[in-house]
Amino acid sequence: MRFQVHSRSLLRAFAVAALLFAAAWLAGCSSGAQLRVTSVRNLNSPTRERGHRLAYRVIQFKETPALAGAQFPAVWKQEKTALPGVVGEPIEGSLVPDTTVAIKIKKAAGAKSFAIIGNFYKPQGECWYLVQEFGKKSNAVVTAGASCFTPGTAK
Repeated sequence: MRFQVHSRSLLRAFAVAALLFAAAWLAGCSSGAQLRVTSVRNLNSPTRERGHRLAYRVIQFKETPALAGAQFPAVWKQEKTALPGVVGEPIEGSLVPDTTVAIKIKKAAGAKSFAIIGNFYKPQGECWYLVQEFGKKSNAVVTAGASCFTPGTAK
């Protein structure tokens, strides 16, 4: 009889360990991403030392989007009609000068990439957006500058 009690305890311990292992494994799988954005002092202000608030949107796509050549006014808040393959709902927010924010992105069904789009006062070229693919380690580091985004490296 004592052997059965010990077996049940061992079985319970094994079941708990298996559940903990499964939870840890699932947590490591790509169910989203984190985008760390650092803003500079003259954020969204290319002609002045003092920066201004920058509105941004994070959009998810079925494939890596072909944003090259896209015009900002045609895309801002019209992503679903202006760009093919948009999935999920956008994440909206704003950045203030000289800060760092972490944007958690819950991966939408079928999403393979995401883009951050900034409403810069005077964007330079096509750097008003930055694209990142979801992967095993979907963590991206971005700097929001006076007139555009630049990719960074994790420290």
